[in-house]
Formats: sequence, structure tokens, C-alpha cells
Amino acid sequence: MKLSHRLWSRRRLLFTAATASVARLLRPSRLLATANTACHLTPELTVGPYYVDYELLRTDIRENRPGLPLHLSIVLLNARTCKPLSNAAVDIWHCDAAGIYSGYTKMNPDKMDFGPGRPGGFDGPPPPPPTGTLPQGPPKDGDHHAPLQMHTTDNETFLRGVQITGKDGTAKFLTIYPGWYVSRDTHIHLKVHTGGHDDHGKYTSGHVRHIGQIAFSDALSDQVAQLEPYVSHKVPRTHLADDTVFHGDLSGIMLHTTQVNPARLADGLYGTITFTVDPEAEPGPEGFRGPPPSQ
Repeated sequence: MKLSHRLWSRRRLLFTAATASVARLLRPSRLLATANTACHLTPELTVGPYYVDYELLRTDIRENRPGLPLHLSIVLLNARTCKPLSNAAVDIWHCDAAGIYSGYTKMNPDKMDFGPGRPGGFDGPPPPPPTGTLPQGPPKDGDHHAPLQMHTTDNETFLRGVQITGKDGTAKFLTIYPGWYVSRDTHIHLKVHTGGHDDHGKYTSGHVRHIGQIAFSDALSDQVAQLEPYVSHKVPRTHLADDTVFHGDLSGIMLHTTQVNPARLADGLYGTITFTVDPEAEPGPEGFRGPPPSQ
């Protein structure tokens, strides 16, 4: 065999191997999980007033709630090792297309004057007096970081759920694109728990390690707002720069999205985000990024 032919064959072999390696890395969860090699902790944000500790273990959290399908992948990195954080529970909750949270369907966030002046973002007339306990009783299972909660108004559970991360640190959900309400742009709340277990379909005995939120781009939310059922929600959408929690600071919390069908947004979205968390952390009661807002 000629030398030039042997060199060409070797180059082709090396190129093929390199291409295969890159292809493996470009899977969404791997791409985002390796992009944060510096292992900077993801900022914490307030848990908000609508948390309820149902902690239902399920992938599909929609419960037939109408909205744009969102295939959500949340990748956790261990801040101490820069490796995927497996066997952690990701607990998410968010409002529906009309800005309503399950458990609080008789309360309309659009009729409340939100702002940074009170815990949970309330301003103006105060909300109903806090109970000092979660709706189901006192904080349990090692979760002592819940805020003082408003009373729930119903037993609805839509758009709430928990998933356990796999070996690659990924938890996956099927949900809908959230709506918005006065003072808050589109967002998803989350908690990360460790040390718990499945107890008849509920995650129990865990400890909270991170409290955060996921943000969505204004450009994408503007497009989604033109679709049903979002277009029927007549409350003007708050943009990221005016959001009373984000304040335009989106470092580490912006969801990366692609369309299920590039030619048709209404077919749904894939969304992926990486959170770098400390599995031994003890978050404060509200999980605020930086100093808490003035009381």
C-alpha cells in the first residue's frame, strides 16, 4: 500500500471517530451538561406563594390543561464534582395558560397587585394572612425551607410534579408552556431535593438543596402569546426586564428551546436547561438571589 493511501485512510479513521464523539456530545442533555464546566452555582430565586408539597412522582403533569406542549429536560450538575447529579428529585410547578396555579384556582393573580415590596412578590393590600404551615400541615420530610403559605382554595394538582434524575443528571417532564400574570413573566418554579424516596407515588423524606426558577425568552413568549389559548388571556404580558423577580438578570436560568416541528410552533417545544447545585446546601427560607427585597 502506498504511503499516501495509508495516511489518507488514517485521517479518515480519525475524522470518523472524532465525528462520532462530537455527535454523542451534541445530545441536548450532554451538550448543556458539559457547557458549564466551571461549575458555577445556579442562582437561587424565591419559592413564591404558590408552592404546595404534593410532590407527585409523574412525567406528564398537564392533566389535560390546554396549552403549547413543552417537553422539558432539566439537567443537574453537582457543584462539588462538576459531574451529573443522579438520584435527585426535581420538583416543578407553574401556572397554566391563563396565569392560574392549581391549588389556588379561586385566586386570580391578575387581580392582585404584585411587587417586590413583600415576601413572595406582593405589594399593595396584603394577601390573606399566612398560616405558618403548608396547606397539608407543617413542613415535613426534611423540607424546612417552605415559605409561609397562603391558604389553598382547592385540591387541583395540574402542572405540578416530581421526577428523579438519572445517571446523566436529567429529569424529564411533559407539560405546557406557562402563561403569565401581573408583574411576572413566563416562568417555572423548581426545587431540588436529595435523600428522599418513592412512597406510593409521592416523593418523601427528602431535603431541599436548591430553590429556583426557569425563564423564557421574550421573543419566544411573544410568539406563543399569539396562539390559543394564550391569545385569549387579555392581561398585558410582563417582559423579562420588568419582571419583579428576575429584574432582567437571567444568568443561568434561561431555558434553551427548539421546536418539535421547525415549520409549526403549535406542535410544541423541546426545552433544556442545566442547573448546577450543591447537594449538601441548606437554602434559606425564600431562596432569594442576593439580599432579600425590603420588607
